[in-house]
Amino acid sequence: NSQVSITTPKLQNKIYVAFILGDGDNLQYVEHHLRKLWNNPDRGSVPIGWTLSPAMLDAMPGALNYYSKSGTINDNLISGPSGYGYAYPNTFPNQQSLNDFVSRTEDYNRRSGLRVVTIWNTITGGIDPKVGETFARLAPSVLGLTGQNTGGGLTIYDKKLPGMALSCNYCTNEKAMKEHVAKAASGWNRNEPRFIIIQAQPWQGVTPTSFKNVAASLNEDYIVVRPDHIFQLLREAHGLTGKQVTKPANQ
Repeated sequence: NSQVSITTPKLQNKIYVAFILGDGDNLQYVEHHLRKLWNNPDRGSVPIGWTLSPAMLDAMPGALNYYSKSGTINDNLISGPSGYGYAYPNTFPNQQSLNDFVSRTEDYNRRSGLRVVTIWNTITGGIDPKVGETFARLAPSVLGLTGQNTGGGLTIYDKKLPGMALSCNYCTNEKAMKEHVAKAASGWNRNEPRFIIIQAQPWQGVTPTSFKNVAASLNEDYIVVRPDHIFQLLREAHGLTGKQVTKPANQ
């Protein structure tokens, strides 16, 4: 795919929120239920990170191309768990197998245009330091990782790769998303930016309309951004090496 630049919003002392819809590692979901969600008339009205498998390059290249070409600038395709395939990287038997997995993830992500990786180590597990450091070393195109350990905050691996625990790891409805945003925003002092990432699951009625409604409920203290942009802003806030956000044309 050809690449075009997408401008990252200016960093301000605001609360930045990014939405992610999970389960894109499931190829049956990608070819059916996700396709129906993609037709929702509110898609494109609010930034959303849509998880997909970079292995679609081999398994479903036509579908990957379709989502890439038909997306709006608010549709950010990102890598589903945990990169090249559904796996728990914390449990890999040795460093070499982890290196191989991360290197393959980097290769497929680069060719797919995916810049954020959602890491699963069970539905509630965080990211072991060795895993984050391996991604930092072997996946230089990745802007950031998300972890399933709800509320676990930010970890910077090898002084260059941010890993951010989700503020909701698998939300099921608008009410839950609003509550988790409010909890994560609690205590904000307006003197620095704050970053909140909400991941929802698609099996209990969450649609682009749901994300639009949650975004509409937020006041002027909040700015909703794409997942790649929230990691770009987070990098800027913490003085990490900047990486230009690019995307496949029309993504």
